[in-house]
Amino acid sequence: MITSGLGDAPPGNILLVPMKLEDEVLGVIEIASLIAFTDYQIEFIEQVADSLASTITSTRISERTSRLLKQSQQQAEEMSEQEEEMRQNMEELKATQEESARREEEFRGIVDALGNSVFMAEFNLSGELIGINDKFLIFLGRTREEVTGKGFKQIIRSRKSETVNEKFLDEVKDGEFAVISDTVKIGKKEYHIQFYFASVLNRDSIPVKILCLGTEIEDQ
Repeated sequence: MITSGLGDAPPGNILLVPMKLEDEVLGVIEIASLIAFTDYQIEFIEQVADSLASTITSTRISERTSRLLKQSQQQAEEMSEQEEEMRQNMEELKATQEESARREEEFRGIVDALGNSVFMAEFNLSGELIGINDKFLIFLGRTREEVTGKGFKQIIRSRKSETVNEKFLDEVKDGEFAVISDTVKIGKKEYHIQFYFASVLNRDSIPVKILCLGTEIEDQ
């Protein structure tokens, strides 16, 4: 039905023109008329249909391109944020490594200072010597080979060295801090030495060895 200000009338002709682009139908233009369509009118409508099909396709491509561009920009921003976070993590890791290296250097300095100022020996959990510093060896007048694998009372021959027995070592392994003041005779000379015993723990707080530090006590 064709409706206008003059009234209503059934159409005499209906023109259906598909909007096609490369064999893809995007829609259909429907036009009703009271009279027959001329060839040039049909040709014009077909051109309009082709133009609309091209416009619709371009709009869809533009929308898809805009959407892909937006997604790409979002992904680029997310990647940039991830890179920035990774850069910050690397800087923090570098700072942590530098701090760890500094502390390790300080610790080595402390150990070296101890090694030069006190007698230092390490025993395994069975009480056998596994390490000793040069200052202690020079004091004892013995070689490293002579004392390695020996017990404390075999290295330090004195009255109180006998107290460093299995029970004593077990108490140290259990976390007890032990101190022994002893008189050690080297050759014809006697020295008053104070020995400190403590267990060395690993990261799991499990004792792995026993540390012995000794300092000479001046006679009062």
